[in-house]
Amino acid sequence: MKKLLLLIVLSALCFISNAQITDLAWSFRASGKITASPMAHEGVIYIGNSDGNFYAINASDGSKKWSFKTKHAIKSKALATDELVFFESGNIFYALDQSTGKQLWSFDTGDTQYYDQIDIYDDTRSRAAFYNGAIYVGTSDGFIYGLNKRNGREVFKVNSDANSPVRSSPFIKDDKLYFGDWNGLVYCYNLSNKKLIWKKRTYTFPKPYDTFGGITSAFTVYNNKLFFGARNPIFNVLNTESGDLEWSYTSSEGGWMYSSPVYYDSTIFIGGSDNHSLFAFDPIYGSIKWKYNSSQNIMAEPLVSGSIITFTSGDVYKPNSPGAITRLDRNSGKLISKIQLPKLSISAPIMVDNKVIFGCHDGQVYAIKFSNYDE
Repeated sequence: MKKLLLLIVLSALCFISNAQITDLAWSFRASGKITASPMAHEGVIYIGNSDGNFYAINASDGSKKWSFKTKHAIKSKALATDELVFFESGNIFYALDQSTGKQLWSFDTGDTQYYDQIDIYDDTRSRAAFYNGAIYVGTSDGFIYGLNKRNGREVFKVNSDANSPVRSSPFIKDDKLYFGDWNGLVYCYNLSNKKLIWKKRTYTFPKPYDTFGGITSAFTVYNNKLFFGARNPIFNVLNTESGDLEWSYTSSEGGWMYSSPVYYDSTIFIGGSDNHSLFAFDPIYGSIKWKYNSSQNIMAEPLVSGSIITFTSGDVYKPNSPGAITRLDRNSGKLISKIQLPKLSISAPIMVDNKVIFGCHDGQVYAIKFSNYDE
């Protein structure tokens, strides 16, 4: 009955163009709003919420497998590797057993200054990367830690300039570690000897306002080019070897080129905040292939699956007003469907068994199955 009612509500709020919802596969009610993005591993969805609860949810039917309580909000996307699942809450990092939710170990940075937010728009956290037996993650006190997967002991540590908070997610390739900080600096370190290879400031002028400049996204690499989002209307693309600027794009509407970028089939996709747009770029030359205006802030990484790109959105200034999940044709940017959600969503959608799964500020995790999704 609950599933039927939710389907009726979502269907009534659906703005449709050439597509139809065939099924709200399931929804899961958490204890508080969700800003984190879901992560799927071996048929289980892992996600945390603002009340400090971390959930393992069966992807097939939305039933709860187990939950784990922490003292602070959970805003980072989890990492699963082998038998453990790893996430952050209030500057404490937890490793839990995937099967039972039992704590295996924790690592406390000891930082209490920014355990919640640096400013009112600070709703993201560094998501971890796994490399050669260690978990690498950024912290609020300006460090990148490498933690032994088995016991959580520190095996690596470097800091940002002036210990500027690290909200970006570390990216590792060819024994090189890339990350960005709250002051707009991007770093490249050699993992073997912890030596700085290069660093690059992404703006050289005084901050026009306090919330400007921070690098808060994940990174992606294509053809020796480093792509990332930031609190900056300028989308900077750097050379992975030197840190030199390859190309840049400045949003004429202002706002931040903010979301984590996604590379797929010779295209870079990135969402913007106050420009309300999803952009598709040629990754080599920086020319725009298409741009879609959603009329809402796009804060989360889009999902690309076959010929369709999907993203969540909403009004970050009025988070209790309706948000949306939108599907576009990947090649043209043409609207396929737009579904109104009860509130803002800054949770990046994922695809599991042909279901699009994401969290929402209304405290629900939704799994929607569409009739014409091609994987």
